[in-house]
Amino acid sequence: MLRGIYTAASGMLLEGIKTDVVANNLANASTVGFKRQQFAARAFPEMLIQRIHDPVRAGRAVVDPRPVIGLLGTGAALDELALDMAPAPLRYTGNPLDIAVDGPGFFAVETGTGQVAYTRDGRMTVGADGFLRTTSGFLVLGVDGPIPVGEGVPAIDETGQVYVNGEVVGQLALWEFAEPRALARLGDNLLAPSEGSGEPLPAVASRVRQEHLEGANVNVVREMVDLIATQRAYEANQKMIQVQDETLGRLINDAASLA
Repeated sequence: MLRGIYTAASGMLLEGIKTDVVANNLANASTVGFKRQQFAARAFPEMLIQRIHDPVRAGRAVVDPRPVIGLLGTGAALDELALDMAPAPLRYTGNPLDIAVDGPGFFAVETGTGQVAYTRDGRMTVGADGFLRTTSGFLVLGVDGPIPVGEGVPAIDETGQVYVNGEVVGQLALWEFAEPRALARLGDNLLAPSEGSGEPLPAVASRVRQEHLEGANVNVVREMVDLIATQRAYEANQKMIQVQDETLGRLINDAASLA
């Protein structure tokens, strides 16, 4: 009986994590370049339940000293949280500092701590120092480092060449990963390489689209359906714990009354 409580409790913990994932996806449904997270669970091994001290007899012979009742699940746990790298629609904005990646590539930026991170969020601005930055203030990295724009309005072709007043001032660096689903979230819509994603490689199948932004690949209706299903599964596990707790209480009280 206690094993049943533990099994239901593991289900509640799992559904709680899934609720957080779905809620985060919904909260970022309008975030530029956001990639939703996918949730995968794994079941613990099932156990074969048999009765003991209750043999099945056929005449004088014992057919099976331990009749099989059936299988009992022993719970579930989080197996994987992965990014869904499905592309999202590109939206025309008319702003020359809005840039989208058409393909699997990522922009590289330098954070305030000097760490290089990666993003699909192409909302750019020109900092007070004249360099191209994200709207969060991070330096956008080109092939040769930060890209100086000055006071001009940049023009960016599909290969990532950055022009100001007709002169090339830099080349946007686009990167891709062998397994982008395994990239780690850093916050601020930034991603970092992990052991599973591999090291960044130059993107060869990506193009730059100036005056466009990529939306989030979040389907709000699907996420809401998942959220409702997750909440119902959580409540079902909670009810199972209550039922088994009440049964265990009655068993203890009955045993005490017979003592």
